[in-house]
Amino acid sequence: MINTHLFRLQAAFFFCFFLVVQLSAQIRPPLPGDELSVFLDEHPAEKVYIHTDRDIYSVNDSVWFRVYLTNAHNNLPQSGIQSVYVELIDSAKNIKVRNLILVFNGFGRGDFDLSSYKLDGGKYQLRAYSNYQRNFGESFLFHKNILLAKLSSEKSADPGVGKKQEKEIGNQNLPQSNPVDIQFLPEGGYLSYGCPCTLAFIAHDTNNQPIEVSGWIMNGMDEKIIRFSSSHDGMGKFAFIPEKDIVYKAVLDHLPGFFSSVTRSN
Repeated sequence: MINTHLFRLQAAFFFCFFLVVQLSAQIRPPLPGDELSVFLDEHPAEKVYIHTDRDIYSVNDSVWFRVYLTNAHNNLPQSGIQSVYVELIDSAKNIKVRNLILVFNGFGRGDFDLSSYKLDGGKYQLRAYSNYQRNFGESFLFHKNILLAKLSSEKSADPGVGKKQEKEIGNQNLPQSNPVDIQFLPEGGYLSYGCPCTLAFIAHDTNNQPIEVSGWIMNGMDEKIIRFSSSHDGMGKFAFIPEKDIVYKAVLDHLPGFFSSVTRSN
């Protein structure tokens, strides 16, 4: 009788022991990544990106763009229907245009009809953000620089006047007395040394007439770095890798002695 009772006690003990072991195996200790996951769930973040059809426009063009809204933690598209603000800001930080773009499952599209706003030529900035991002600082918003060119369509009433004032240079007519004005616009706002950079440019004379140009980008030792040429209405772009603390200049073909400074690398 005693042996039977002892056997039952031993069986109950081992049963409880194995039950505790099984439960302990199913409950793992918290890992450092678990706390991070909880934090990300409690503090969501969004990221907006704008892809434009190009970087240089006439003030009478339309700016076409696509909007991407993603989860900032994993870069996956945000699900559902949301809205994104896209603004065009001038060099004085004035908002000239603001559009509200509908974004479905992380993707949207829109445009600015620049001819409707009577804008001056110069450097502008695209700024985009979701409604949720308005709770954070400016550094959380998307920014992209673009260049607007104001091209004059006025022509002289006397066709002979233009012929007297111009000389033939290659396939283009450049005024004898007017220098060429070239504006350079680095992608992202500045040249970053040691990294491939895209540099857009637009060329026109003091009468605001676009002119096609070509030439070389040179360093401070007058060494040729990369060749460039405009593709349409004096506008074009090229890519190169700038070096640290080097001042670059643009030298034009068929215009000896002329050069234009390019943004210094940082």
